[in-house]
Amino acid sequence: AMYQHGRRARGMSLNDGDLTDGVLSGGGGGITDSDPGEFTSDVDTTFTSSSAAATPKSWRRQRALSAPDLPFVESHNDPFARHGKFHQSFTTKLHHWLSDNKKGIFLLLFCGVLFGVFIILSQTNLDNRKTEGDFVHLPPLLVSTWNTTAAVDTAWTTLWKGGPAINAVEIGCSFCEENPAQCNFTAGFGSSPDEFNHVSLDAIIMNGDRSVGAVGDLKHTINAISVARRVMEETFHTLLVGSDATLFAATLGFNTSANLTTERTSAMWRRWVADGKYPNFWRGGVLPSNFTQSGSESGTESGSESGSESEGERDVDGRHSNKTQDPNQMINSWNHDTIGMVALDVHSNLTCGSTSAGLKFKVPGRVGSSAIVGAGVYCEDDVGGAAVTGNGDILMRFMVAFATVQNMKAGYSPKKSCKMALAPVKDKFPTTKGAVVALSVEGEYGAAAIGFKEFEYTIRHEMYDAARVIKVHSDDN
Repeated sequence: AMYQHGRRARGMSLNDGDLTDGVLSGGGGGITDSDPGEFTSDVDTTFTSSSAAATPKSWRRQRALSAPDLPFVESHNDPFARHGKFHQSFTTKLHHWLSDNKKGIFLLLFCGVLFGVFIILSQTNLDNRKTEGDFVHLPPLLVSTWNTTAAVDTAWTTLWKGGPAINAVEIGCSFCEENPAQCNFTAGFGSSPDEFNHVSLDAIIMNGDRSVGAVGDLKHTINAISVARRVMEETFHTLLVGSDATLFAATLGFNTSANLTTERTSAMWRRWVADGKYPNFWRGGVLPSNFTQSGSESGTESGSESGSESEGERDVDGRHSNKTQDPNQMINSWNHDTIGMVALDVHSNLTCGSTSAGLKFKVPGRVGSSAIVGAGVYCEDDVGGAAVTGNGDILMRFMVAFATVQNMKAGYSPKKSCKMALAPVKDKFPTTKGAVVALSVEGEYGAAAIGFKEFEYTIRHEMYDAARVIKVHSDDN
């Protein structure tokens, strides 16, 4: 109505919208119009042509003040009047609705509470699920094969303080070498004896810039991973093996008179001999006719026949095992080839490494995948790193660690890369047991396994206050 009044006041046609600009003045005589809806007003109103430039909003405000008693006339041609008193903002409608609907208020609050509970439970479920590769984490990060929480937490201390990845990997692997009971007796002294009850170690350490050092069949020296690092830093070689590797360690000041065989390994070895030296790694399970039993290392012949090994150990030590010719049946979480680690430090530098005593009752002189670059471990600074465990004699033929990193380079996730790298192994050797863990420079991690009923690996990053163990089933592949 005010809008129509203003159009009359300015000399505009109410029907066709034509504008006749002019000046309307009144000295108490009021306003008249020949239209049927004319009305008069005692309000003295004066418009000049300059007032036509006013914005619609300011103009309506001015007319509202000058003509407060105008009747409401709805016009379908008027965009402002069309909504009239029925036009209300969303907030106003919401206010009235909430005022009139107490149940609605309760419903909104209830939905909000449910949503909050859903978010909390979802986050808790993700944390408890402990699945790999769901998130990308900022460095530092550390992954390790098997359940090695103590070793990972020890290595993590170095990473968390800003130390280099190579130090963390060396410290973590050394922990297993010095505390084999906390790493399933698969590395270090007192771990897996060979056919002659001798314990020898393999180890490798590699940086993302492709610098690498390794040792194989190292005897009388506990910290094989540290010797491997010195091979990398002190020589232009990649791999040293056997007695000469031990001599190299002695030259650099390592203790090379350590007795790696213990009472535990001697008892284990004697049970194996009593069971006819089965299982073993000779084809057909038959030892050569000129094979003679060699005594154990000096000072370790004594030992209790009733050792305290677990049921899992007894299965692979030979007392209850079948005389199988498939070495893969002797491999499980207590008898495997590698403790492998991959670390990413705060500067996004990668280092991977592994240490191992090899398979129980192996043929003396055997070097496993743990000492072979590309087979046991492999890493590239701009891509990621991988570490392999299982039957190294088979796995090294497929360079699984190298293949995993190349898959990541091609754009696949760490978990998918692990699966792809193991696929040809499973196709060619279906009974092979093996697993691989991988970590990308973007902070994503994953793993895959074949042959194992269940494979465990350990992860640590800044979101966890302690190392976590993640389980992978071969069926997941």
